[in-house]
Amino acid sequence: SAPPFMKTNDSADNGGTLCGVPGATCASGDWRKAYANYLVKYAEDYAAAGVPLGGSATPIQPVMLGSAAAALTAQRSLEQAGFWVVAIRPPTVPPGTARLRITLSAAHAESEVDALVQHLACACASAASSATAASGAA
Repeated sequence: SAPPFMKTNDSADNGGTLCGVPGATCASGDWRKAYANYLVKYAEDYAAAGVPLGGSATPIQPVMLGSAAAALTAQRSLEQAGFWVVAIRPPTVPPGTARLRITLSAAHAESEVDALVQHLACACASAASSATAASGAA
């Protein structure tokens, strides 16, 4: 079932019609507009939490961390918190541009994405601190 904000009954339960279907009216308008608003909201939430997004205009969001070590540290931290987020690092991307790959979908509840944003902020801060400490020790 589509998330509540994309349905006429604004409910996560079955029922309701997808916004934008002929004859269906929704406060959010067309489901495509509702989904775009959803992505914008979370991009704003990421920015407010200090999570360094890579500027993608798609549901696949790179969180830029720089070093492969920082990306792997953040991946492990998120995995321990129950989030499946993959570190992308050299040779897949150029050295110094390692990142996390966040893939949002309409199947994610707002509460899940809110929790992800909070955990990402902590994981990114922790990874940055670890990377700074490692470079100072070198």
